Amino acid sequence: MQHRHIQSERAWLSAALACIGVLAAGCGQMGTTSGDQPVLPAQPLSVAVQVCNTTPDGCAAGASYSLATLRDLAINVSWENVPVGTHLQTIEILDPSGWVYQARTQAFAIPEDWDGSAKTTETVPVSGTWIVTRRRAGTWTLRVSLDSQAAVTQTVQIDP
Repeated sequence: MQHRHIQSERAWLSAALACIGVLAAGCGQMGTTSGDQPVLPAQPLSVAVQVCNTTPDGCAAGASYSLATLRDLAINVSWENVPVGTHLQTIEILDPSGWVYQARTQAFAIPEDWDGSAKTTETVPVSGTWIVTRRRAGTWTLRVSLDSQAAVTQTVQIDP
């Protein structure tokens, strides 16, 4: 009986030492070098939003637009330092009273051999919609999140 107990302890000790060896090997990779290349700390997630009026002639960027000339509102989102994997971007468009006019989701992937950057575009029709017919002028808010985590809020002014 004691012989089995000793074998069990040895097996447990061997398994524990193997785990410690794996952990130590992993810890060695967290040092300042990996081969000849320094291991850089992860950069913080970065996002920039640009809004523009999409017309047949292009996309005129700005922070304020007129209901009379606004055709489609393009929301361009540029991401930097996004971790490897598949991600879900959500853009909530809030009208001047704070109600969610639309919520748009878009999935994108960052492959392992990529630099962590991604660009997305969402186009919101304005001309011919109730935004114009109901004259929904004022400050509209765009809330952008990534994987259900708020990333940035931006406003755009739509004038009568």
